[in-house]
Amino acid sequence: GEYFLLNSNRESIIIRSTIVGFNKYSENKSFVKWILSSVKEKKMISLFDDVQFTPISVWDFIFELDFLIDQNNYETKVFHIAGSEVCSKYEFGMELFKKLSLNTRYLKKGYIKTYKHRANRSNDQTLNSSFYQEKYNRKLPKLLDTIDSIKKNL
Repeated sequence: GEYFLLNSNRESIIIRSTIVGFNKYSENKSFVKWILSSVKEKKMISLFDDVQFTPISVWDFIFELDFLIDQNNYETKVFHIAGSEVCSKYEFGMELFKKLSLNTRYLKKGYIKTYKHRANRSNDQTLNSSFYQEKYNRKLPKLLDTIDSIKKNL
């Protein structure tokens, strides 16, 4: 899709992101919903400490989408809209557990390299949003802002 848009005459904005939050469709568990339901069921979960990402809450992401729509200027560009801080999946989970006062004994560090039947994904899933932030003078949320947004909308 990106290739098509970049090579067409259509005005468009291409956005890459790493959103976290809740999925409207209950049969498809989001990353956050999986964490919370596992703890509720008293299941031990393992989150990767060797996979880095830049999470942004779905609510903060929607705020940025609204901002872009209001600009009414669709020059064809690729923007990364993600959290402004890099963290591991484990660090994200630990901060979520703390903010929601969940028992951290259900969370342990895991390492993607130890999983034999895993999908072949990069350990670096980060997005650098500096181009977007500088172009529009936007400040994207830090990790704890993202966690706060999840708690607020829980």
